[in-house]
Amino acid sequence: MKWLNFAPPFTHKEELLNDSFQILNEKYGLTKPQVNLYTKYLKRTLAVAPVDSQRQSLTSLKKEQCYQLHKHEIAQMTVPEIREHLQISYATAYRMHQQICEEFQLPNTAEHRKKHQAEYQQWLLNNKQEFFRTDITLEEIAQNFNLTKLQLIYARKRLQVLFPELGKKYDVMAWVLEHRDELFGSSRHELAKKYNMNRDQVSYRRYLLKQLQQKET
Repeated sequence: MKWLNFAPPFTHKEELLNDSFQILNEKYGLTKPQVNLYTKYLKRTLAVAPVDSQRQSLTSLKKEQCYQLHKHEIAQMTVPEIREHLQISYATAYRMHQQICEEFQLPNTAEHRKKHQAEYQQWLLNNKQEFFRTDITLEEIAQNFNLTKLQLIYARKRLQVLFPELGKKYDVMAWVLEHRDELFGSSRHELAKKYNMNRDQVSYRRYLLKQLQQKET
């Protein structure tokens, strides 16, 4: 067997069989596959008992020690914040977050997400008319809410699931009714400039007003 950047395993058999993967990596630069290769060789050659469960218990113990050391900090963090702060995997950070929520009786990740979604939906409902204003541009609406244009478009789509009429002909018709006296009292150029529209949009609104007037006569 060829030993990769490492002395023959018999010299370090106690470490290979008992130390954690992280310790072996820090001391000798070994990867987990290399450690598994060497321990498999030692177990077959020396007929020693398997130690995988022991190694796993050492890793679990280290995670539990980390949790106990930082749990009061963790209680104030989200899963991504725990992951970044402790430099651990997302899965480990998630388990720690679930553990701290259970221990301190805090809302878990799912409950946080549900609450956030409810608050976001209520915010959308409170501002639904503003999101579909036709007298200013998309960019100006987005700026009013400190959103990007893409975020505004996403918000509109969410609202249209709840209120299919928003942003469609019904909403445009409301604008037409509000400005019916101006539509034929000013030129297309004046209306387009005043309400940040193009001339085709003005023409379409004039067309809708004509249809409405025909129905009224």
